[in-house]
Amino acid sequence: MKNNPEAAEKYFLKCIELEEKHWGKENSKAAITYHNLSLLYGGKKEFEKAEEMANKSISLFEKNFGKNSSAASGVTA
Repeated sequence: MKNNPEAAEKYFLKCIELEEKHWGKENSKAAITYHNLSLLYGGKKEFEKAEEMANKSISLFEKNFGKNSSAASGVTA
């Protein structure tokens, strides 16, 4: 998968689908995957998608750990 962002995107999206199926739509595991997707999209210069994924990640971290949590503060949009 090295240097294959399209394959990486496909796998990240499948991970989110499975994480939401098994742990619910607001689970902390999906927050990490959304964060990774935001980095992928940023690397591809798809900044609107990157921002959307980063915001989803932050929202999930805050819902799971609280707004002042160190887990939520480690993710930036």
